[in-house]
Amino acid sequence: MRAIALVLGLVCFGRVAGAQPCPEGAYRTDVECFEATEAYALRTARHDPAPLVVSLEMLLFLGVGTAWYWIDRDRNVADWDYDSWTQRFDRDAFRMDNNEFGVNFILHAMSGAAYYGFARSADLNVAWSFATSFLTSFVWEWLLEFRERVSINDQITTPAAGVPLGEFFHKLGRFLHDTPAPTRGRRALAWLFGTPLALHRAVARRRGVDAGVPERWTARFRLGYGGRYASDGHQRGHLHAIDFDGELIDLPGHLRDGRYRRYFHDANLTRFRARGSRGRMGGGFDALAEVTLLGVEAQSIENGRGTSIVAGMGMSYLYRRQTYRGRHPGGWKDRLGIVGLPGLALDGAMLAPRGQLRWRARVNPDFAGVHASSFDAWAAGHPDDTSKSILEKQGYWYGWGGSARVELRLDVGPVTLGGGVYAGGWNSREGRDRNQAVVTNDTPGWELALDTEALLRVRFARRVFAQLDWRTQRRLGELGGIRSQRRLQEATLTVGFLR
Repeated sequence: MRAIALVLGLVCFGRVAGAQPCPEGAYRTDVECFEATEAYALRTARHDPAPLVVSLEMLLFLGVGTAWYWIDRDRNVADWDYDSWTQRFDRDAFRMDNNEFGVNFILHAMSGAAYYGFARSADLNVAWSFATSFLTSFVWEWLLEFRERVSINDQITTPAAGVPLGEFFHKLGRFLHDTPAPTRGRRALAWLFGTPLALHRAVARRRGVDAGVPERWTARFRLGYGGRYASDGHQRGHLHAIDFDGELIDLPGHLRDGRYRRYFHDANLTRFRARGSRGRMGGGFDALAEVTLLGVEAQSIENGRGTSIVAGMGMSYLYRRQTYRGRHPGGWKDRLGIVGLPGLALDGAMLAPRGQLRWRARVNPDFAGVHASSFDAWAAGHPDDTSKSILEKQGYWYGWGGSARVELRLDVGPVTLGGGVYAGGWNSREGRDRNQAVVTNDTPGWELALDTEALLRVRFARRVFAQLDWRTQRRLGELGGIRSQRRLQEATLTVGFLR
């Protein structure tokens, strides 16, 4: 890792100046001065970990979940496979379940985010917080749901999707709390979006960061509302649309004047974006969460001019569900649940007095849940065959693959031009279906996704903007030899507020 940092530093900036004494009140004049100031910021922002408190909280989560599980016995009994928990020691007890798409890729991701977020808010580090989420999920799957097969997909999705999703809201809670004199509105938002941290600090009577650290956070938020025009080649229509995009970077001095290299390992870069639409032809929702867990940052900026690069290891989570039917019997339907496992994360920026160019790139291996658009056609041609129960019941499959995302943003005065490409490919997983014994044709499938997006944003005032997006989604898939090819185009005009 040190070799990577050295190469990045030499390539981007050349030799870093030797350390000089840190003047009183100075910030980022050189490496040693910066590190001393950063250490002060982190020391005032962190407290001692409380693993016992976290253990009690996880037991509370499990207790509430167990109570619900038995109270709602009539619905849960449909998933019971075993009479005794001792049967769970068999290898066949570990299978992919056949639950609804929203349950597997929204509710379990939110549960993982809660487990992880409470652990982080008790000042456990990223690794211990992930371990807490994993063990809590495992206890639930293996012990408390002893009448069911252990769900492999839940054991992956719950803790892994919980990291990028939970880290963003943990950072959002810290950002809202870390101010010496919060307003009532900010305090209310801190309780709403940073509930675990608010509870921990209320019980321990802890305050946020000292007022002497004004440049710890780099925060960008955008909220817009408007209209969307969608067309899948067969039908078209108008929908209401809402769009939120937030980015929080917990690196003091990031993209401000300074010249340094440093390592980080506290999931310091996070992002969350959510978009929804609704109209007569249907609607959709998608959410994207990204986190850079650890890495190296190299930066050389003077008088608002210079470059910055961050290279590290990141995770991601993508949920997308769209149904645009209108009057067409088929219409566009898409479901993607993508858990991006640890991969490459790159962020860069070039700054000038009149504008800046920012870019990001992400590459991850994935565990995925993918809508099988060809299943109805396959089932019609194989009336005597039985495929995976997840396909028969829910119309999607589990698989493995990889994805990459690249984005560019150019800001010149009040105008922003941008674009992005998302590409992914996944193959279905065979042989571990919940009802594998009755499967007569374990249908293989694969899916390719290519999304492109362009945007034009104009800022009319300091915090008011109008934005035009154009997005094209392409899908190419195959199931049991039957291929499908689809495309959706969307144009969205939104107005809203920036921070």
